[in-house]
Amino acid sequence: LTNNETLTVGTALAGSGGLTQGINATLNIGGASTITTLTASNSGNIVNFSGANQSVNVSSYYNLTISGSGNKTMAGNTSVDGTLSLNASTLTVGNRTLTLNGPTIAGMPENLTTTAASSLTFGGTSPGVLIPASVVALNNLSITNTNIVALQSSLTISGTFNPGVGGLSIGANTL
Repeated sequence: LTNNETLTVGTALAGSGGLTQGINATLNIGGASTITTLTASNSGNIVNFSGANQSVNVSSYYNLTISGSGNKTMAGNTSVDGTLSLNASTLTVGNRTLTLNGPTIAGMPENLTTTAASSLTFGGTSPGVLIPASVVALNNLSITNTNIVALQSSLTISGTFNPGVGGLSIGANTL
């Protein structure tokens, strides 16, 4: 099944099949999403988790929006090739890896929550990418962005730090 327009699911997106987001399509998920496969990497498409206390599907997203209320928890490793927008809700990485290949986090970047078990990768080629002040502990940090990524607060990394090509600007913070 392919969504080529705007699809709003108010309660549950479920089934044993898959849903593919077409180019520039929008999917608004207001309840639980237990669909077997969500393919959301086509250019320009947006997936918006707009309910309360949701699990974010394991997928490679082009644009991912976190809105509504409560906490959104990553169900597995997730990547965003376009823009991650955090609006009102918190996105918890937990013991997963979040890969961001686009510009800096839009909306309320301070709503990104990590722990000492979380891993972040900043890829792509976007300039001006910031690691939010809310990120104070990580297991692993990898920077493959070709531009410098800037730290907005002191950060403790308990695992591996890979500064990559562009590197990390720590400013007055400690690493």
